[in-house]
Amino acid sequence: MDNNKPEIIILKNPAAVAEYAANRFVYVSKETVLKKNIKHIALSGGSTPALLFKILTSNTYKQKINWQNIHLWWGDERAVTPDNSESNFGLAQKLLLGKIDIPPDNIHRIKGELKPDKAAKEYQQKMIHNIPLISNVPAFDWTILGMGEDGHTASLFNTDDNFYTQNLTCVTAHPQSGQKRISLSKKTLCASKYITFMVTGKNKAEKIREILGEEKTANDCPASLIRSNNGKTVWILDEEASVFR
Repeated sequence: MDNNKPEIIILKNPAAVAEYAANRFVYVSKETVLKKNIKHIALSGGSTPALLFKILTSNTYKQKINWQNIHLWWGDERAVTPDNSESNFGLAQKLLLGKIDIPPDNIHRIKGELKPDKAAKEYQQKMIHNIPLISNVPAFDWTILGMGEDGHTASLFNTDDNFYTQNLTCVTAHPQSGQKRISLSKKTLCASKYITFMVTGKNKAEKIREILGEEKTANDCPASLIRSNNGKTVWILDEEASVFR
């Protein structure tokens, strides 16, 4: 029996997927109050997280989350300024951060405006100094990920030679555009205590079939190799992405 096998949850549409994640934010927030601790969460970019951000700022959820005890990080960032339309931080700033009561010191963005190598090294040090370590690796309490049509996740592409780097962060390049990215490494992502993949749309169904159907070609997809070492990995899919079942 594979104790590390991911859980699969299928919901009706992208809005339902986003709301499921929003409810986990409420759960995590309650934990911080009960246990009197803080939680470190790594966010993703993309259309489904954008729906999540909008839900979190709605009246239904806004008062349910204690942002004072939650620290937000990012799984990856493009090598752009924070006000660029392609910035993952910029998306969160527009849809979430500017609309909730979260202390500025709880927001830890990747500085995409710096030279990528410098930004990656700076982020690595920031994680080491702020996030509790497990086996000398910063262990996020919750990491939210998406998946591209090619099976990449965060900014880890199957064309990158540094997928198995022992660094906590890495610099990658988009296979088509060549755009530089700064990403958490496989090592860091897999150290997360809880990992949630949010994947929606029929354009993702083929890769989902490979990965969750455990076909041999799945090993070519970085997303298939990201599982929590000692915690839980959950794939939340909408019906269109889950046609493999």
